[in-house]
Amino acid sequence: MIVCICNELRDRQICAQRDRGTCTVRELFASLDCEPRCATCVPDIEDLLTMKSYASSSSSPAADCR
Repeated sequence: MIVCICNELRDRQICAQRDRGTCTVRELFASLDCEPRCATCVPDIEDLLTMKSYASSSSSPAADCR
């Protein structure tokens, strides 16, 4: 599902970056070499970044974001 229309970012991309240790919206956009334009996606991206990945364990980088 597309979460950021301006940059065509999909939920899978965001979750993959989260699982690699990305914790903030700023880090996410930097890691994907883009930036928020209208920013309406920011709340949804924040939600995805704070969701626990079912595939990750408590020792994963994503666990450090809580």
